[in-house]
Amino acid sequence: WAMETSSTFGITSVQEASASRIQLDAMKAIDGDDGLPMRVAAHLVWQEARFGLATPEELDRLIEERGEYESAHIDPHFVKLWMDGAPLPPHPTHAPVDPATNKIDFTNIMFEPDEVLQAFLRFDKAGLTIKCHCAGDGAARLALDTFEKVRRINGSDGPVHEIAHAGFVHPDDLPRLARHNVIAEMSPALWHRKEPEFRALDAGFKFATLRHHGARMTIGSDWIITPDPNLFPALQGVLERGDESLDLEIALRCMTLDGVAAVGKDHIAGSITPGKSADFIVLDRNLFEIPTSEVGASKVLRTVFEGRTVFDRH
Repeated sequence: WAMETSSTFGITSVQEASASRIQLDAMKAIDGDDGLPMRVAAHLVWQEARFGLATPEELDRLIEERGEYESAHIDPHFVKLWMDGAPLPPHPTHAPVDPATNKIDFTNIMFEPDEVLQAFLRFDKAGLTIKCHCAGDGAARLALDTFEKVRRINGSDGPVHEIAHAGFVHPDDLPRLARHNVIAEMSPALWHRKEPEFRALDAGFKFATLRHHGARMTIGSDWIITPDPNLFPALQGVLERGDESLDLEIALRCMTLDGVAAVGKDHIAGSITPGKSADFIVLDRNLFEIPTSEVGASKVLRTVFEGRTVFDRH
């Protein structure tokens, strides 16, 4: 159902940011029968039992046994961890930078820094891409501090890593994303919502500023929060963010070619190019010929994955 729903919104590649063994078993079975209608970058959960649906020991074992789940459309060579909580009221649990001292407020940091470093070193050396949930700019700073140490110890040729959500990065830390080959995953797609509970996000998600500092960005749905994985309202939000807006061509690149580059698949997908997989969608409007205010209402008429139609609205 989730994959069929994703297909109706034109999604042909996903990052499953909390992949459990139960889910991996199911996805592998589907891929062995009819074939998945998309590529899945399965991020295996580290330490967090509630999202991983297993004990920390069982989660570690799953990471070690990840190769069992590799298939034509499933890539399990990713790890997910949470550095802090969320910036939303009534009880924000994010980790900020203390404005008085310009130092990390560790109150809501979930792990000891050395524990994080040892885990990052191990995963980076094993060739695993790390997706690190960072809601506050303090958490993002700790992640970047750790990635910097990883590059220095393991070498600079390791896998690209990600800061998940990346909505709040301290101005002092913005150049470090490009410097240490860390992608800013600009999810969840909530910064464009108008409800009062999301106003706390208004000051963050600085798309133009991040691009100015050379950071690579991807845009995802964080579907656990949104009612569906429709990315077109989020796309409109990127175009209508005042001084922090991106132009349409750049925003679409963040959602396509840069998205698959983040999971190492840009050589086979992400653009309509000879030799690449025939993954594309047909919309009910030309995004380049309409007002930005109409972008969010776009409907997918057809989704094609590897040359086969996986959704047809007619």
